[in-house]
Amino acid sequence: MSASTDQAAILYLRITCSVNGIFYASMYALDSFALASGAPKLALANSLINAFIMRMGLALLLSAPLGYGFIGI
Repeated sequence: MSASTDQAAILYLRITCSVNGIFYASMYALDSFALASGAPKLALANSLINAFIMRMGLALLLSAPLGYGFIGI
């Protein structure tokens, strides 16, 4: 692998891991409160939002508007 490929992979991991970590921490806290209060549907909806909408939104944001191309996806 070339140095530019390594740098692109490192940049991708830094962006996605940091953003995903923030959303996961908030999702985990909200899911805990939702399950403890007896609202499992809210916990499920929150998990699905994190799993699909947040990650797809981040991939689309990285791919075109920020100019990272295929590395965003």
